Amino acid sequence: MTFLSKNRWLLAFILLFVLTIPVSLGLYGNHLINGHDALGALVRALYMQRYGGDGQFLVRWASDLNFGYGYPMFNFYPPFFYFVSVVFSFLTHDIVQSINLACVLFWVLSGFGMYLFAREFWGHKGGLLSALAYIYAPYHIQDLYVRGAFAEFSSFAFFPLIMLSFYKIYQANDKRYFLLGVVSAFALSLTHNIMSMLFFPVAVVYSLFLFFINRNSRAFYATFLILALGLMASAFFWLPALLEKKFLNLSFLISMRYDFHRNFISLGQLFRLPWSNTTDSDGISFQIGIVHFLLALMPLALISRFFKEKKQAALHYLFFILVGFTFIFLTLPFSQSFWNMVSLLKFVQMPWRLLTIITFAFSFLAGAIMVFFKDRPSANYIFVFVIGLMILMPLKLSSSDHFSKMDKNGIQNNLSNYVFLGEGEYTPKWVQVPPLAFPPQKFEIVQGAGQFSQYTRVSAVEYRIQINADQPSLVCFHSFYFPGWRVFIDGQEAQINPNNKYGLILFVVPQGNHQIRTAFYSTEIRNIGTIISCLGFFLIAVILLRRV
Repeated sequence: MTFLSKNRWLLAFILLFVLTIPVSLGLYGNHLINGHDALGALVRALYMQRYGGDGQFLVRWASDLNFGYGYPMFNFYPPFFYFVSVVFSFLTHDIVQSINLACVLFWVLSGFGMYLFAREFWGHKGGLLSALAYIYAPYHIQDLYVRGAFAEFSSFAFFPLIMLSFYKIYQANDKRYFLLGVVSAFALSLTHNIMSMLFFPVAVVYSLFLFFINRNSRAFYATFLILALGLMASAFFWLPALLEKKFLNLSFLISMRYDFHRNFISLGQLFRLPWSNTTDSDGISFQIGIVHFLLALMPLALISRFFKEKKQAALHYLFFILVGFTFIFLTLPFSQSFWNMVSLLKFVQMPWRLLTIITFAFSFLAGAIMVFFKDRPSANYIFVFVIGLMILMPLKLSSSDHFSKMDKNGIQNNLSNYVFLGEGEYTPKWVQVPPLAFPPQKFEIVQGAGQFSQYTRVSAVEYRIQINADQPSLVCFHSFYFPGWRVFIDGQEAQINPNNKYGLILFVVPQGNHQIRTAFYSTEIRNIGTIISCLGFFLIAVILLRRV
């Protein structure tokens, strides 16, 4: 018996990597995906690459964006995908190629995670079929190539890993799966805010389902501990993102085209044929995948036999059928009253975003059909035919047309030109009228008189300047105000007044010669989040050591 035949998981990983190549081939080049948010993602990656460690570990404040007035970037935008991209950049020395390779990594990881989870119920071939269904799901492909939603695309990788860890915890109290669950929950929390908000409740319901069929209270508590520790470890990000949202103009996040009332879809859009050239919104086709849907429903015809032969697998089949159809209902206009009732859902913005969970559920279910063919001579032929159908139908969604040849160096050298204000972005609430050009200088006397000298940019978030004020003067530091900015005059903290139409930092300087220092500090909420994260990592270490 060969090494690969004894380690089928490794053979599956190699096979999935190879079978991912047709849909990811363009990602091995150094051209950026031409998706809706791809340029914004490139700017974020460039900023993390350039300014990570320059006065702040997590680039919460991007000083150079918006004509140099700044932007609270990774205080709200999840950083995990960009961390991974920057790590790749140490090898490639090309940030676009690093972004592309990060996408390949998350794509293969999503398929492999689905394989590991689905094979527990459908066997080796069923697991492979579910994995390929996941990799080649229409929305999964379009999330990357059409939307350019790198963070949301990356979150697909962690759904099956969290579910796998829960299931294995119920089967055996294994520290490896406990750690897998914590790491996956931690990573998902840092990958996409909305996906975390949508998926963690599904994971909780799944744990309740497992408890119902296994009656294992110790495992039940362990799964909740997995989520709790994952959230504790990531609190340095999500706690400020949640509690400091009150300092944003939230109307941008939930109005106009981001108003969920305008983004429900129809059943016809969900079940459109894969060869149709029709798109629904901004070039996106909201189809589930007709092959995925039919494969998922076929075992229903043999459900009684399913229960007799593999009760645990049959129960999982029914559970995920229920999950899939529940989330389908929530994408349709009939569910509007539920969306109105749960106020937090307005931040999901587009009900069709639930296609992430629908894709996960129906891709998992697609492999169930192999349970009924595993002992038949025709099983291999059916397996190959279905895989071929699964791969060929959505391939047009990943054509070379989805890549652009933009001037990366020009973007890198002119980050300040990129404006993140406006619809859907994290605009500080004090900004009523966004500026349309660069300021003449970083510091300016707006009332009074005096002269500046010895200007120094210490880091991206710290500036110093000398002023000789002829009289008490009102000085403007040309940056949007956001909690964390502080001004010191001769070492004494000065009061900031951000209540002006541009939301800029204004402060009064007494008459005479003074040293001014402005710097972006952590806040009490950010410090509490960091302490909780440290405590989370400590508890994870203690629990793992006790389980050895």
